[in-house]
Amino acid sequence: MAKLLLGREEVTDTVDYTGQIPRVYLARKGHVEVVNILLTRADIDPDRPGTYGSTPLMQATWSGYEQIVNALLERKEVNPDSQYNRS
Repeated sequence: MAKLLLGREEVTDTVDYTGQIPRVYLARKGHVEVVNILLTRADIDPDRPGTYGSTPLMQATWSGYEQIVNALLERKEVNPDSQYNRS
């Protein structure tokens, strides 16, 4: 089901009612398989911060999801030195 939903372009980079983007939420909640599916898409920026300034890497790190942290760090676009910028 996740593959089917995530295969739809409008689902992958939209924001929810709180302004969060799917990859930040999924990283924070530890959904490894779904994050891995998102990471296969070339049109997804895995380092884009959500509304509150945290990146998926930050959320996965804070939540202790080592598999997601490692998957994100494998992507060259992910900056491990990004600063938390809550505006």
